[in-house]
Amino acid sequence: MAVRPREPVSVAAQELIAYVGRYESDDKSVWTVRTDGKQLFIRKSGEPEFEVFAQGNHRFFLKTADAQVTFEFAQALPGRASTLVLRQVWQSNPLRAKRLD
Repeated sequence: MAVRPREPVSVAAQELIAYVGRYESDDKSVWTVRTDGKQLFIRKSGEPEFEVFAQGNHRFFLKTADAQVTFEFAQALPGRASTLVLRQVWQSNPLRAKRLD
């Protein structure tokens, strides 16, 4: 399956801090989100890390797969994402992971 070409938008490094942390999905997998300057990386436990690229409005995409990551926010965690949502075109239901820290 070909990956749709998309152009990333610029996001300030300090804005990416809101996404950094660990998230746990229903299957108990832990997803770690980290930054390196203006880059955002995500890693599922036991798997290689991958870079995601800003698309706007808390949405990111992968260049290596047709997938999108969205971060949701809740009032209980001001300034920090509460949920990571991974949507892949071949899956009918997105993966949802709640913040651990």
